[in-house]
Amino acid sequence: MSQNKIIIKNAIFLYLRMLVVICLTLLTVRYLYKILGVNDYGLFNLVAGFVVLFSFINNAMRSGTQRYLNVAYAKKKLSLVSQTFSIAFLIHLIVGLIIVFFAETIGLYILNNVLNIDRVKLFEANIVYQFSVLSTFFVILSVPYQALLISQQKMSLFAYIGIVDAVLKFLIVLFLLFFESKLLVLYSILYCLVSMLILIVY
Repeated sequence: MSQNKIIIKNAIFLYLRMLVVICLTLLTVRYLYKILGVNDYGLFNLVAGFVVLFSFINNAMRSGTQRYLNVAYAKKKLSLVSQTFSIAFLIHLIVGLIIVFFAETIGLYILNNVLNIDRVKLFEANIVYQFSVLSTFFVILSVPYQALLISQQKMSLFAYIGIVDAVLKFLIVLFLLFFESKLLVLYSILYCLVSMLILIVY
């Protein structure tokens, strides 16, 4: 297959991924808001969004990892690709553990003492926070695998996994319809399980 055809094929898969993920995300947010209600939805966004602040370097790390993997592939040495990936994974593991450390110390203190959360909801907020930290850790560990797929120009596989991720997150929201209580805790647990599953798939 010529380089132009590969570029066109990859672009189609990336646009398809973006379109499906955007549509499913909009539906997910709409139904999640209805199911959780204003207070629980706001609490989830506050707690989960606070954790996301710790993982702001993900995109930069993916780009950096991808660049080094591209260089390794250009040299046509499989051992160099393997070594580069191993080092990248180790770095992401260390960064993930550092983020978990700060999240479980400074972040936990801020959650319980600084953020304005209703005392009745504080226990649930802590559970959501713990699963959000775990989800963030899984997402960080998946970055080297994403970079590996992109550097190999396997955009179709990258797109499929992204779509599966969006579909699963939509399905867990629909799954909440079968329950009446502890919806926020259940959602955070299922969300974390989806993040772990996507890491395993990668």
